[in-house]
Amino acid sequence: MDVETGYWEQTDILINENDIPLGEITSVNSSWNADQPCGEELICVELQIIYTNGDPGCGITAQGLSYQGSDGHYQPDFNGFIEFMVCPDSTFQLGACLTLCCVDPDDYCCSNPYVYTTTIDLSTLPPNPNGCINLGVWTIDN
Repeated sequence: MDVETGYWEQTDILINENDIPLGEITSVNSSWNADQPCGEELICVELQIIYTNGDPGCGITAQGLSYQGSDGHYQPDFNGFIEFMVCPDSTFQLGACLTLCCVDPDDYCCSNPYVYTTTIDLSTLPPNPNGCINLGVWTIDN
């Protein structure tokens, strides 16, 4: 996407091999949004995850709600801390413990694929020019 013209431009090609397009995309990161890109402005957020009944080993993700993009399926470190890259002043959902029950796209499970979720609104938190914004503790009652 040429940000000056607003049009897509061809910079490379895909090769069709056995009906599979092969190529390399180097300009898009996991939180890029074609409608309002923030890839150049991603910020770090951190929080501590505490499970009330022990760590079940679930991956955790940050899924944009005010933008299209996600960063995640990470495990907290030994002390329960985890970091994500998200769009500044955005709203996103933290999701833990992905379910694998999506069969029918109309199922509740497909539209809510995480067992545990919480919503974060960064517009209510001050930025941290020296590093990650600390979101505090997310206690998951598992």
